[in-house]
Amino acid sequence: MGDVVCMPKPDLSPDSVLAAAKGKLSSAIVLGFDVDGAEWITSSTSDLGVILFLLERAKAAAMASVTLTDATE
Repeated sequence: MGDVVCMPKPDLSPDSVLAAAKGKLSSAIVLGFDVDGAEWITSSTSDLGVILFLLERAKAAAMASVTLTDATE
C-alpha cells in the first residue's frame, strides 16, 4: 500500500475533489453530506473488509497530521 497522496487543508468543493480523482483510483469510498445535510456514503466495492481498511488508514493519516499543543499555552 502506498502513502496517502493528498489531504487538502483548504476547503474545496466536492465536485473539484471528485473530478481530481476521476480515472486515478482502483477503488473509492465517498463520504459527505448532501445539500439537505443528510449523510451520504457510498463505495465502489461491496467488500466490507476493504471499506473498513481504507477508512482506518484514512483515520490514521488524519490523526498523524494533527499537531498537539500544550493546553496551557
